[in-house]
Amino acid sequence: MIENVEPPYQSRRAANNLRGSRQSMATPIARRAWLPLVLVAGPLLAVVLAVAGGARLPSLQFLVLLLVLTAGAGFGTAWAWLRWPPGLAGLGRGLCLLLVAVMGGVVSLDVLNRAEHFYSSFADLVGDSRGTEVAAPPLGSSVGSNFTVLTPDWQQRGEQLSLTGQGELLNVMISGAGSGLDRPALVYLPPEFFSAPAARFPAVELIHGFPGRPRDWVNGVNALAILDQERRAERMPPVVAVFPTAATGSSTECVDAVHGQRNETYLAEDVPEAVRGALRILGGASWIIGGLSTGGFCAANLALHHPQLYAAGVSLSGYFTAAQDPGSARLYGHDESALQRNSPDWLMGHGRLKGPPLFVVASRGDPAAVGAERGLLAAVGAGDPSFPVTAALVAGGHNWGTWRNSFPAALDWAGRFLPHPLAPPLQLPVVSGGVAAQQVAHGTGDGTGHTIGHGIGRSTRPRAVRRLR
Repeated sequence: MIENVEPPYQSRRAANNLRGSRQSMATPIARRAWLPLVLVAGPLLAVVLAVAGGARLPSLQFLVLLLVLTAGAGFGTAWAWLRWPPGLAGLGRGLCLLLVAVMGGVVSLDVLNRAEHFYSSFADLVGDSRGTEVAAPPLGSSVGSNFTVLTPDWQQRGEQLSLTGQGELLNVMISGAGSGLDRPALVYLPPEFFSAPAARFPAVELIHGFPGRPRDWVNGVNALAILDQERRAERMPPVVAVFPTAATGSSTECVDAVHGQRNETYLAEDVPEAVRGALRILGGASWIIGGLSTGGFCAANLALHHPQLYAAGVSLSGYFTAAQDPGSARLYGHDESALQRNSPDWLMGHGRLKGPPLFVVASRGDPAAVGAERGLLAAVGAGDPSFPVTAALVAGGHNWGTWRNSFPAALDWAGRFLPHPLAPPLQLPVVSGGVAAQQVAHGTGDGTGHTIGHGIGRSTRPRAVRRLR
């Protein structure tokens, strides 16, 4: 019997062919295995590198980077759709679709953040207060023991700007002797501060919302331009404007927390004391305090607690019952008396205080602010109807446009409580019909009033407040 024995060289060729066939089958898989890493990890790695490189959340560069990465993820997903190896196709396609959706959401959130100025940095986003700290100032920049100017050559620059009728914005650090808090702030000096070196000025303290930062007033509300506009029109006296940091991380509601941070002490005692010690500020109740959103609550609450300092308070889209911000209930430590003491509507409803006049603004597109305004007016009516409250209802929502449009008239109203002669104020644009705006009350006097629905009039002594209906 003759066996068909394959020559040795043919066996070797068959083995080589089999090995080559296996390698040729494995090669596409190996070559295409990099797709999940590049398409999924690539954009995430690029964002991490951008953050490490110092990219800022509101910057145009970061938005452009996100748009490029999102477009790249979309094109990459389409290109790789039919190129995934059979064993990885389902997983790879799913991850790519998820990546495209996530990147689209990140772009939307970044656009929203740019418009609303919610977060100024990645440290702010994750609640790391260290991201809001200011580096140690250079030697020789301290003005007073608790007030440090971080802007170099600010006096020379201010003198030059004043020649063209412009004021100067300073970056400062304010240290609190009573609270133990050290926080950055912005301070705006009007041109008269440099052109009239012997003059003393009233001050305006403006509190940002939550989340937020002092520069929101500059970028979002355009406060510096409005201050200059009203000053030039002589509807507002020259004032030193202070934009302190109210919170670095979680909401503080500007209160002295039970067994916690002394935020009210810092804002209503340490900040004014440091500013007065460093700059030429009038004594007595020569301050106005204002705020937007959560800052509006802060302004009303602090004005009522410190009438010896604040001549008036302005609340734009604020609320008047404590513990409204997410997580802020912890500030009060289940202490009912602390909640009541920091709720303006409770204090007014129980006739527990005699504070300075308040100007409160709500907008039709902001039901929460409208409800808060109604609640405050109801509390005034139940407690002390003679309490000086000016309430206005305007068009708009809970946004920068509404606050930007309301701020000039609010300044004009507040300026009439400062010790300077003024021109007639601007009229506040108010929606007519529907929920009526309120008659003003600035105390007792000749009984002459004006109705906000028809603009802010010249009288500063109307009699009563009517409820919103």
